[in-house]
Amino acid sequence: MRPVRHRLVEHGLGIAFVAESDLQRMTGNSERSAIAVLEQVFAKTQIRSIIFSRYTGSYWAEVLRFAQRRSIPTLVFLDDNLFEVPEEMGHAYTIYGDPRRRTALTSTASEADLLVASTRTLRAQIAKFKHKKLTYTPVYCSSLPAEFIQPKQESGVLKIGYMASRWHKHDLEFISDSVATVLERYPNVLFEVFGFDWNDARFSKLSDRIRIHPPVSGNYNTFRKRMGSLDWNIGIAPLRPMDYNMCKANTKWMEYICAGIPVVASRAAPYSDIADDAILLADTHEWAEVLSELLGSAHFRGDIVLGGRREINDRFMIDHQARQFLEIFCELKAVA
Repeated sequence: MRPVRHRLVEHGLGIAFVAESDLQRMTGNSERSAIAVLEQVFAKTQIRSIIFSRYTGSYWAEVLRFAQRRSIPTLVFLDDNLFEVPEEMGHAYTIYGDPRRRTALTSTASEADLLVASTRTLRAQIAKFKHKKLTYTPVYCSSLPAEFIQPKQESGVLKIGYMASRWHKHDLEFISDSVATVLERYPNVLFEVFGFDWNDARFSKLSDRIRIHPPVSGNYNTFRKRMGSLDWNIGIAPLRPMDYNMCKANTKWMEYICAGIPVVASRAAPYSDIADDAILLADTHEWAEVLSELLGSAHFRGDIVLGGRREINDRFMIDHQARQFLEIFCELKAVA
């Protein structure tokens, strides 16, 4: 919703966001159908397009019929390959493997006017599933100049941090040995996790050097402010080498850089096209050495942040995202 609020309003576009929970609450136990609820919600608004954003809920058929009756173009947006969630994703594998959710996903993807992937790699992965038309655009990788936070003055204690939801615990576990090696090598380094509870037996002797920051409640701005307050010296973005991870976007890198945190990431598709002076990449067995290299120089860390901000200014400002969004709506003929 960010680009619409910031730029697309100039083209007379806005977003009415309706979550699955909203539809459930509004339909309740009454006899009103989801169609009737949608009629009421949108009665005073000219709907130009309907977007199914990662939608696998119960009301896909009703929403599609609502759109078809009014000749409203529809699109499905995916930022993960939800068609093929691997077992390593744990609870997410169970959720998206549910037959009802799979039916919702495959049906909307095949019947919508446009299927939109968030990366080129994701577009290639989901092309084999039935669809009318397929495109891609990194519509959610963006920032504003005001979101750049100046790095804090460094103290004698250095912090390596990992920010993610609990769904990405397996990615952190993939490089845990390397993180433990770095902590053993540098007594002045702490390791912090932001977003989920994490406990790894490999760190039992280093427990006094581990900090856990629970997820924050509130909106995206709340999260970004909290991210900027952690004063990390290095942010890590590991990805377990599997096809599902290769279609992800580089959002984590962008959020770290905006918070003034230099990034070490897996040498993988989401990060491989970022400028060399804006990120450090590590193969599976290189993590300890790459982290050590970055820990050894405050000047080097500062250079990575500056390079990252140049890259964001060149490629990932919100104006770029707004233009990409507008191009999609034009393609659907939702905008003249």
